Amino acid sequence: ALNLLDGLDGLATGAGAIFAAGFVYLALARGGVGPAAVLSGALAGACLGFLPYNFSPARVFLGDLGSMFLGYWIAAVSILGGFKTATAFALLVPFIVLLLPLLDTGYAVVRRLWTRQPLFRADRGHVHHRLLGWGLSQRGAVLLLYLVCVMCTLLAAAVARLG
Repeated sequence: ALNLLDGLDGLATGAGAIFAAGFVYLALARGGVGPAAVLSGALAGACLGFLPYNFSPARVFLGDLGSMFLGYWIAAVSILGGFKTATAFALLVPFIVLLLPLLDTGYAVVRRLWTRQPLFRADRGHVHHRLLGWGLSQRGAVLLLYLVCVMCTLLAAAVARLG
């Protein structure tokens, strides 16, 4: 999902930093420093250190390997168990944090199946491309999607507190 989100300079890196920072908060709020908090903190730091070089105009790119590694790390941290408040909420909180890339990927799969396009062919139907089509600049679209990621992370924190 993060590989598909990596369509604009800095989008996947900044979103990864937001997700990782949210996981740090959720892990610490749950009861202390554990593997999930340490690994999430390391990922957030790595993303924030890389972001100045990856933000528009980018001088260095994640590429497929970088965005897939970022997604793998976030997925692994989200299932470590540091965010489980009850059995029913075991996957809900990480799902809410990752709502933007998961919905974008789900919509891409459905859109491509509906139009009988190959699933693995690139297209310009992702949310970031649509924002560019609506007239936002590349930086504006990235910053708006950062805001959406922050809002999803705050919503996940509220759900975790309710759980």
